[in-house]
Amino acid sequence: MAYVRRRTAAAGPRFDVCWRENGRERSRTFSFRKDADRFRIEVERRSQLGALFEAPPVTLEEWWEGYFGRWSVGKADGTVRRRTEVWRVLSALHDLPLPDIRRAVAEDAIVAVARRAPRQGQLALALLKAMLRDAHQRGHRIDSAVATLAPPSYDEREPVYLTFERLEALASWSTQPRLILFAGLSGLRQGECFALRDTEVHLDEDHVLVSRGAYLGQPTRTKSRKRRRVYLCAEAVQVVREQLLARRLGASLVFPAPGGGMWRSENFMERVFRKAAIRAGLGERDQDGHYSGVTFHDLRHTFASLMIAAGANPLQIAEALGHTDRNGQPDATLVWRRYGHLYPGSSKQAAAALGRYLTVERKRVRDVRGMQESG
Repeated sequence: MAYVRRRTAAAGPRFDVCWRENGRERSRTFSFRKDADRFRIEVERRSQLGALFEAPPVTLEEWWEGYFGRWSVGKADGTVRRRTEVWRVLSALHDLPLPDIRRAVAEDAIVAVARRAPRQGQLALALLKAMLRDAHQRGHRIDSAVATLAPPSYDEREPVYLTFERLEALASWSTQPRLILFAGLSGLRQGECFALRDTEVHLDEDHVLVSRGAYLGQPTRTKSRKRRRVYLCAEAVQVVREQLLARRLGASLVFPAPGGGMWRSENFMERVFRKAAIRAGLGERDQDGHYSGVTFHDLRHTFASLMIAAGANPLQIAEALGHTDRNGQPDATLVWRRYGHLYPGSSKQAAAALGRYLTVERKRVRDVRGMQESG
């Protein structure tokens, strides 16, 4: 039998529907109790009907409408937008009934996407598997072999880590030099920089309070949906102080667009950032006009690398970048996975530190024993 388990998360109460299926423990999480109860009843109904239960056939596009509505609850605007973009590339499968999406058909569709954009092919396959898995849980007949498809190979883009000198050079070629410098010295995401307000700046305490992001020129929640305090180095504090004095009178945003409103990402990248990167020798355009080179997110990577060079540990960097676990505590796992190679000889240093500790400890034990024997 299925049951509902209530738990408390950082974002509020969550309700887990737990049940056993095909010898495995399964669970699904909901934000509202009524949704969890509705799903629990459906799971029990399917269990009782067994092989007799089969939902009416629908096309993948018809299933998307319901799936997307359930999935998008509580998701950030940017996350929803990216998922919608991935859905569009599966257009070859939209009109197929779910039972007709056989492994071979799905593979052909994913390969066609991957030929144009390998990473997009990976995301499209992940979305297709998630949708079919959801459909199966709700009683639809699908080809389980689709789940065995391997994702297309993809060479992940290597992050660019700028030195402080190159960061300054990039900023110097820009019409928004203080924004670029601040991003590289604070680690804030692009939307967090765009949405930062003067009321969230506390220069007397050397920190800013990050509570919003930006999407299409409008404020949104941050990626982690949590507020965080980010402490600034002296150079970043000076950059913000100069920016507050230089911006137009009456502006509430720290880094407003020329018109006074909030920057839109593509406008900033095309009009400001990419031009500066090309001038600084950090980017280029091919004959078709496609840009390749340093990205705004590389400024976040740059901040992490500068912190590592300054001796910061992964936990400190995770706190500054806003990488947290389910309980809202700084989580160094992603930092170590992404930037671990920037800690050269860390295990050697740890072994040396252990050796020094043991030397001191051995001497302490000898001294204690000597005192006991003399006493």
